[in-house]
Amino acid sequence: DKYFRESERKKFIEKEEALASELQRAKLAKMSEEKMRQQIRVNAPEIRELEAKLNAGYVAKERAAQIAEKQAIEYDHIAREAEIGRQMKKEYEIAMQEETLLEAKKAKERE
Repeated sequence: DKYFRESERKKFIEKEEALASELQRAKLAKMSEEKMRQQIRVNAPEIRELEAKLNAGYVAKERAAQIAEKQAIEYDHIAREAEIGRQMKKEYEIAMQEETLLEAKKAKERE
């Protein structure tokens, strides 16, 4: 029974070591592949040019979004100002009507 447990433990350790070795090999292969891709990106002028165009596109898109946001804020500000102007005009007209009615009432009382 003791021999069986020792044998099982050795098999488990061997499997763990094999798995760790395989994981390390996969990690190194991935790193090597990424390094190769990086070298291709650095050394291939076409890819550098495409990356530059892509980055310029991202910058232009972000700038366009900022401009659109600024325009929307400005539009909201103008709309608020226009609404305030309409409200002030309406209040002025009501005040003028009330003043006209009051003057007419005073004129009628004087008669």
